[in-house]
Amino acid sequence: MKKTVTSFMSLIAVAALITFSGCDKDHDGNNSEAVAGYLYTTTNGESVNKVVGFTRHKDGSLTDEKAYVTNSDGGADVSAGGDAHGDFDSQGGIQIIGNYLLNVNAGGNEVSVFALDRTNGKLTFKNNVGSCGTRPVSIAYKKNR
Repeated sequence: MKKTVTSFMSLIAVAALITFSGCDKDHDGNNSEAVAGYLYTTTNGESVNKVVGFTRHKDGSLTDEKAYVTNSDGGADVSAGGDAHGDFDSQGGIQIIGNYLLNVNAGGNEVSVFALDRTNGKLTFKNNVGSCGTRPVSIAYKKNR
């Protein structure tokens, strides 16, 4: 059994080495494969919420993790009660509208607004606005045509 586990771990190490050495690196050591876009999620923790951004490559890999502070509390608040004990997520908690990313902060009853640089995926915090509700979980909007 021990030999099987050791062999399996060696196989994984070789596969990882081949995978990572097969990717071209730029002068900064980043994966230089074509960028397919950017992915955003949130920490949604008990304290200050953060938007976490990644560069998404055509091969499906994610690199360049960056956290952007919202200056407002996330939704996980165990003192809030309920079946989820304050920790919940929802589709629509992050919306990209034009060149802005909006994010709900359920614990702070606010929506954070970030300017979005579509050329590199970077966010710049602009402001928080009141949600006009208690513990918001999603953002809805109507596109103008």
